[in-house]
Amino acid sequence: MDLGQQQNICGIKVTFANEDNDIKFFTLEFSNDGKQYTPAEYYSTTGTNSPSEIYDLKEGPVNARFVKITELDITDSMNWISDLMVLGNTDLWDRLFAQKFAEQSSYL
Repeated sequence: MDLGQQQNICGIKVTFANEDNDIKFFTLEFSNDGKQYTPAEYYSTTGTNSPSEIYDLKEGPVNARFVKITELDITDSMNWISDLMVLGNTDLWDRLFAQKFAEQSSYL
């Protein structure tokens, strides 16, 4: 995925094409030139029926223009993602604030 310019990336939000209970394994890699990528970081889904999941980067934020996501156990379909959102600093803080607000509201 080409972001058009270098961005500060804190995580990703993945919406899966098939909402099943299968755990999927994938890697994320980042690059500024589209040729040399960072070492792969390994991730897995939770295995719930959630249509989308948010993943914080294990090694912390990175600055990159290109994001490569690779599923490691492709079985039936090459279309395993229906939407992918790259999260920067402001997206991460908005998400954390929304989570905290939701937790506090549940106690009212």
